[in-house]
Amino acid sequence: MKNFGIILSVSLFILLSSGVPVEAASYSVPRTETERQQLIVKLLKEVLRLQGLLAQKLEAKSANREPYESVLFTLPIETTYFVDRGQLVPARGGFIRPVDQEVFLLFRNVLGEAAVAKYVDEWRVFNIEDSAIDAAVESVGDTGRYVVSVNRAGYSDRTLTQRSFANLFIHEYSHLLFFERPDFVTEYTAMFWNRSDQSHAAAVARATPSRQADLLSSYFEANPDRFVTDYATVSPDEDMAETFVAFVVNEAKPAASSVKNQKIRNFYTDPAFVAVRNNLRGNLSRLGL
Repeated sequence: MKNFGIILSVSLFILLSSGVPVEAASYSVPRTETERQQLIVKLLKEVLRLQGLLAQKLEAKSANREPYESVLFTLPIETTYFVDRGQLVPARGGFIRPVDQEVFLLFRNVLGEAAVAKYVDEWRVFNIEDSAIDAAVESVGDTGRYVVSVNRAGYSDRTLTQRSFANLFIHEYSHLLFFERPDFVTEYTAMFWNRSDQSHAAAVARATPSRQADLLSSYFEANPDRFVTDYATVSPDEDMAETFVAFVVNEAKPAASSVKNQKIRNFYTDPAFVAVRNNLRGNLSRLGL
């Protein structure tokens, strides 16, 4: 009974703070089991009614809102959603596709609701097999919020696939964190990237997509103690993001026996990143990942 009352109170608070006129149902403490059951039904109906009002409010809010016009990526987006209070709202009306909702819920559960509410303004989905881009983030002007685009190709609800997507989401999340820490990015680059790395990154940037794959694999094979993955050799930003994933998912701090381990250990020197690691690992544990 108490839980239903809390849900009802929270729904009322959200609606009132959104400017929606609400007339809440009243109820008294039940005296018999029959009255208790009747009250439960009444409260459930009231919660559904309030949730419907909230959904209408969010849809109305988004009706005249235009998606952000990307300046960095030209991806063949299938669906675009606004993210309001951690929920998907279809841009320009429409409905939420089940697969989009499922991938978004995994994203939200991995990062946590607070992080999604703070950073994510739009959620976009595309579907390209063997794409060079699995996901992308782009700043919405100077608002401190971002558009997150995700390639749903190959997604399923299998644990192995979910773990792969979870790692992808941690990678993209780290970019958002690094955008706020340009000092850390500068120090990381100066500490761990040499002239050879920079020359390789420049060559990758100039190469065609098919040639890029060969460049990444060959440079990684020549430097197995310096990078955690071949994609980490693309640029300092991608190196940081790939190393951040290792920092989060690896069980313990590695020995400083290689440059790539030193990169991982470098994140342990920053209390803010350690706090994020602990939070993400807690979320992954709850998800069984």
